[in-house]
Amino acid sequence: MINLVIADNDSSSQENLRNLLKNYENIQVVGSYQNPASVLEEIKSLNPHVLITDISMPEMDGLELAQKVTALLPNIYVVFLTEYEKFALNAFELGVFDYILKPATQERFNKLIQRITLDMAARKRGDAGIAISKRNLFKDYIAVSKGESIIVINKAEILYCCASNKKTHIYVNDGCFECRYTLEHLEEILKASFLRCHRSYLVNMQFIREISPLFNQTYLIRLKNSRAEIPVSRNYAIRIKECLHF
Repeated sequence: MINLVIADNDSSSQENLRNLLKNYENIQVVGSYQNPASVLEEIKSLNPHVLITDISMPEMDGLELAQKVTALLPNIYVVFLTEYEKFALNAFELGVFDYILKPATQERFNKLIQRITLDMAARKRGDAGIAISKRNLFKDYIAVSKGESIIVINKAEILYCCASNKKTHIYVNDGCFECRYTLEHLEEILKASFLRCHRSYLVNMQFIREISPLFNQTYLIRLKNSRAEIPVSRNYAIRIKECLHF
């Protein structure tokens, strides 16, 4: 049996969802909430396998709810059910299991339930590591937009990031993409091998080829296989010297 919790402040949407779920003998709705705060209060005691949540809700949106729920129950399947396509990037980056647009159809839910059932079966067979790694696959990637398309970039392929004129850009070997994140947010997301070298630049240390001194304790970074030249301000020079031991 798959235990499932619903979070949606629209009672009619909840009712439509419950009607769809009645058609599955292996699904049991153990909780249905209009207030996301109530979900957080009871989610651990319910210990469901699946959370289906709307995104646009008062006080706490579904994105924040998903983050908090997965912190409490790391292996839960989070599914967004929403009217809006615009949150797809956010959902992608959170690593949610599925993203369904309202009004949901029975056919679309057939696919969802089948995917969840197969994933749970893989865990029971002892393939839990494989199942979980597939769900966490997107954590190594970042999604940016290009026109109406979503571009998926492996974090390890990012050369550097730059903020200018209230916009942030991500640079890879085959192009530059505008990103909705601030540089501070990118610094938090990328972490690991990325280093802040200037208030407007974040560089991937794996691609550093040369660091040349300029003047007044500033430097210039040149990258492998790139003509880019990244400034190092005096304020960040000490941190880079400590990281690279020079």
